Amino acid sequence: MNRVSFAKHILAIRLFLGWFVLSQAVRQPHSPPSQRQRYLRGEDGASFNSVNAHLPKCKLYEDTVGSWKKISAVNTSAMALREFETAHFFHGGAGHALEFDSIWVPNGCSYHRFTNETIKKCLDYDYAKRQADPKLAKETKAKPFEIVFMGDSALRGIVCGISRILQGDEVYGPLGNVICGYNEVMHPISTSLAGHPYTFQSSTLTPHLDLTFTYVTTFERNHFDWKLEWEVEDERPRVLVMNTGAWDFDDIAREMNSRGVVAEDRCQWANQTAVAEHRADDFVNHTVVHELGDIGARHGVRLIYRNNHHNCRFGPTCADERLEALMAKHSQWEVWDNKGITKDVWVNQTWDGFHFDRHRVYSVEHHKMNIEQWHASGREAPGAMEMQLAQSLLNAVFHDCLENHFHH
Repeated sequence: MNRVSFAKHILAIRLFLGWFVLSQAVRQPHSPPSQRQRYLRGEDGASFNSVNAHLPKCKLYEDTVGSWKKISAVNTSAMALREFETAHFFHGGAGHALEFDSIWVPNGCSYHRFTNETIKKCLDYDYAKRQADPKLAKETKAKPFEIVFMGDSALRGIVCGISRILQGDEVYGPLGNVICGYNEVMHPISTSLAGHPYTFQSSTLTPHLDLTFTYVTTFERNHFDWKLEWEVEDERPRVLVMNTGAWDFDDIAREMNSRGVVAEDRCQWANQTAVAEHRADDFVNHTVVHELGDIGARHGVRLIYRNNHHNCRFGPTCADERLEALMAKHSQWEVWDNKGITKDVWVNQTWDGFHFDRHRVYSVEHHKMNIEQWHASGREAPGAMEMQLAQSLLNAVFHDCLENHFHH
């Protein structure tokens, strides 16, 4: 073969290879996503063999969109479990969540599972950051990091979930404090003590974290709007978490229960619609949404509305849709969604169709007995939904710390 024909032969090969690569590149966008791509998107059933794959951190409240996975499905081997934890959790693994029967997995992002130790790390980070600001240093040194909760027994259940993390174990507790009750003697804060704030302070944390809970029923009863204003204007906590709903719909729920009717997500009856509209009337819009929102903005208090979880008494969308639309118009209000996390599991994770705080369960031994009883009756161990809501709120409260101080 002479040099000319050899050069033509080489050119033909190059042209063919160039055409082949180009044709593959053109076809590639139409190819189905790989297992790795599907896994990173959070699609069900997708997995891939890489222990070094990290999903991006969840943005604020992104962790509330996802699905529940059976522990038996993700813990098929040590390698599979390590892949799962590496992908879906950062700065630590799933922790005590693996002791439940199911685990919550956000779509396409990873979140942090708090412990007493990592709560302290975020408190330290927050304290140092505020001490570096001359405008905040004096106030920060004088006051603990306080989260004020104002709502009914469902919100109390989330406070009790956080206190389990602070006191020991998500699954077994122990649990005993002035808000959640203790030793079968002091009952949890309820309607008989409505309107009075009670504070639990973890003795193991410095800087201190205070959890203050005030039982309230509706926006108007017992001058709830005054109490809200006093908390934000005078006490100035770092965060105020508010929720109402159960007592607004209580009479209707009792009537439905007598008929054997379970509430649907949206308003079913005209009287439900009337209550929902009343929850977002001019009084609420003026006093709770705007006046309180303005005060919170002035004093740097984060205002979080916890919307209602799925339950047998009333529909969460019915209760909150109009109110959330008002809050969306005021930049100081944040809406923390509880609907997604609870939608598929509330039936098995509420002991009466509404409460999920393992009522009057305190000691480690009592927790174990409670879990054995649920398993014996064919149900999943109680507490997974309650603890996920507690973890979700901590991810929102300490979002700045997670974003800037914690790493994969």
